[in-house]
Amino acid sequence: IGTVLTELGQYDLALDHFSVATRISEAINDIDGLPYNQDAVGDVFLRKKDFKKAESNLIKALKNTKARKLTVLEPRVLKHLARLYFETEQFDMALASYDSAAKIYKNNSNHFGVAEVDLGISEILIAQDRFDEAQKKIEASLATAKNFNADKMSIDCYKLLSNLAERKEDFIDALDYYKKYKQ
Repeated sequence: IGTVLTELGQYDLALDHFSVATRISEAINDIDGLPYNQDAVGDVFLRKKDFKKAESNLIKALKNTKARKLTVLEPRVLKHLARLYFETEQFDMALASYDSAAKIYKNNSNHFGVAEVDLGISEILIAQDRFDEAQKKIEASLATAKNFNADKMSIDCYKLLSNLAERKEDFIDALDYYKKYKQ
């Protein structure tokens, strides 16, 4: 329920549900459930732009994830940390977090996860005016999205391609990508 409320933008209600989930995990000694809740709470605070609370929860989640060897959760926590560092313009830390997530995804042959990471990295590259590198990563992610019929990722790719073209002052391509994004 907390995850659904997060996606609906009802952050305070989501936090209430995650608090209940944490208490239940503690009561039944569900040690693996705690880092999932910490990650989810960190994501909510990240979306609320409360970066200190987001970082605190995400660091705890990462520590507990590594301790419990939850390789499924670890890259997700790393992506949330990367997003936090991107939002706070700590680009080197964001890239390091994305790189760590990408290594895990590559070791597990998770091409979709690698494509998600590449999209995040491309945002950093755009912010650093490294347009050609960003273009390659976005196009690779778009190819993966099409291969997996991942509409949400395709939408994100077209939005980034439009933003990138606009930054490059290529307004014809920017409009074309924007139309694809809206479609």
